[in-house]
Amino acid sequence: MAGRILDKGDRFEYLDKSKDQRGSSRSALTVANESLYHFNSGAAITPGLVLTNTTPVAAATYGLGLGGRAVLTSDDVLATSVVLNTFLLWQADRGTKATEGPSIVFEAKVSFGTLATREFFVGLTDASAVNDPIALSLTSTFTTSAPADYALIGFSATPTSGAAFTAGGNNHVAIAGNNGTDAVVATGKGAVATATFYTYRVEVDYKGTASFFVNGGFLGYKPQALRATVPVCGVIIGTPRTTAGSAEAVVTVDYMYIGGI
Repeated sequence: MAGRILDKGDRFEYLDKSKDQRGSSRSALTVANESLYHFNSGAAITPGLVLTNTTPVAAATYGLGLGGRAVLTSDDVLATSVVLNTFLLWQADRGTKATEGPSIVFEAKVSFGTLATREFFVGLTDASAVNDPIALSLTSTFTTSAPADYALIGFSATPTSGAAFTAGGNNHVAIAGNNGTDAVVATGKGAVATATFYTYRVEVDYKGTASFFVNGGFLGYKPQALRATVPVCGVIIGTPRTTAGSAEAVVTVDYMYIGGI
């Protein structure tokens, strides 16, 4: 795992001992696009981010009153996602020193509201601002996958069997798509709990191989998880799997980082 985010309370630092960040090892495009979003002030979506929701007025609240965190809330209707994403500025095969480490690094510290009948995913995808982009079935197959290429990590309450199911409470799950071919990559690191912050990290190398981490611990990896030649963005997704008066999917975001070599 190359580099990590250091939480300093009111600010963050990116530490990468594998690279001299002052040198020329990273491309100018990477340096220009690298972003760390910390939601500690303001009353509008941070520049560089796009929020999609069927009820946008109530979709996100954030600022100093929330302790520097963003709260994203979906509609309370089946399969209506709240999606917060960056722009499509990243491509795995474009790093100047791509063979020396991860071309793209995505990291987000998030917590989820009620887990039952909901799905939450964060990571990298080639499709931004789409409704209900990913859905797992009862048997851990994919019933929708709007992005063709992606590397995501999170939680789904839907599976009751198959690769994404864990007896005693579904665990963190990593999923990936390469040109429309979907796969459950790995599950583990314990049952996901509501209102508990997790640090999710996805690293993608110059061949599109993705590695997934939960709270700094390795969860799994997949060679050619996504196509290295396809532009991707950072994304956070929350989706309800039922319609009810309180079925909203709620994601609290402490920070969101996207960068690379």
